[in-house]
Amino acid sequence: MERRARRIILDHLRAVLLAGFTGVEPGRDGRGSVVRRLIRRAARQGRLLGIQGPFLGELVEPLATGHGSLFTVEEHALIPIFKQNVTHEEKLFARVLTMGLRYLEQIEPDEQNVISGEQLFRLHAEKGFPADLAAEILSERGITVDWSRYERSREEHRRVSRVSAERHFRGV
Repeated sequence: MERRARRIILDHLRAVLLAGFTGVEPGRDGRGSVVRRLIRRAARQGRLLGIQGPFLGELVEPLATGHGSLFTVEEHALIPIFKQNVTHEEKLFARVLTMGLRYLEQIEPDEQNVISGEQLFRLHAEKGFPADLAAEILSERGITVDWSRYERSREEHRRVSRVSAERHFRGV
C-alpha cells in the first residue's frame, strides 16, 4: 500500500508538472480540472502515508531537477510558480478532504454493501468533494456506489438549476 501511494504521488505530480509546462494550471474546467484532480489524488495518498499538511509543493523542484534534461532553462524558471500553484491547490483541498472523509465515515451502506447515489451526489454538490475520489475511498472499504441513482440526482439538480436560472433572468 505504501509503495502504491508513493508511486501515485510521483506519477501524478510528474503529470501536473508536464501539464504546467504546457500552460495548464489547476482549475474547475477542462484541462485545469484534470490537473486539479491529479493534485487532489496525490494529496490524499500523502494523507494515507501519514503526511499532515501540504507537502506536494516541496516535491516539485526535486522532481523537475531529476528530469532536468527534459526541460529548458525557461521552463525551469517557472518552477517556483508551479510550486506555489500546487501548494495553493493542496491547501484548498485539505479542508474539503477532511470534511469529506468525516462524511464518508458516517455513510452506512445497505445489506448489499451499496450506498445510494443520492448520498454521494449530495457530498459532491454541497461540499465540493469529488465523486470519483469518494467512490475510490468507499471501494477501499468494500462499498460500491449506485451510479445510476447518482446520475439521476445529478440530472435532477441540473434541471432544477436550469429552471431556477430561467426564472431569475426573467424576473419571476
